[in-house]
Amino acid sequence: MFKSFDLRQKKVIDIETAEKIGYIRDMDIDISNGRINSVTIPQKGIFGFLTGKSLTLPWASILAVGSEYVLIKKDDTNSQKKVTNNSNCDIMEE
Repeated sequence: MFKSFDLRQKKVIDIETAEKIGYIRDMDIDISNGRINSVTIPQKGIFGFLTGKSLTLPWASILAVGSEYVLIKKDDTNSQKKVTNNSNCDIMEE
């Protein structure tokens, strides 16, 4: 179990490209069971400024959560997939 604040402090890395995607800004949480449905990551432009666009990924796209990184697989099949595998991940707000 981890806190949502802790998840937001970790760098999000795409394992396909080894690219740093950013940091999780928002989460869609199913209140009835406390599971995360999706995460939203703001996108940065060329000079590192936020573009106003964001990337929303289903929880199924997240492969691992480590002490410093969140590893994702960002591809079309995951982003269009209905989220049915939420893993056993509990979130607690501070």
